[in-house]
Amino acid sequence: PYLLESRFEPLQGSAPSVQKPLWGREGQNITMLDGSNLATPGFYGNVPMLYQAKAQLNHSGQHYYQAGVFCCQGQPCGIGFRRSASPIITTDGELCGHILDEIPAAYFVCRTEVIG
Repeated sequence: PYLLESRFEPLQGSAPSVQKPLWGREGQNITMLDGSNLATPGFYGNVPMLYQAKAQLNHSGQHYYQAGVFCCQGQPCGIGFRRSASPIITTDGELCGHILDEIPAAYFVCRTEVIG
């Protein structure tokens, strides 16, 4: 349930999907195949393309959010979110940093600060 259907050819059916480079990063060369035809430019247009079921990003107000977890020596030590007005998150998205402070009984306190 945590993996999205992915193939080297367009997915069958009418469910929304995305076309993305097999070797890519930072939201470059992604095309939404959901009727919006939203696409991003980039440096990875000449590599093999992958077709993947579209995942719904968290959305609040005018922003979409994508989470990233940072680990040190195998232990989670931070979490960051990029937020953007576009559902394709690129390096133009704002970084919303978080710090996780461990406290007794495995509870965590999360502080949020928008950087930029």
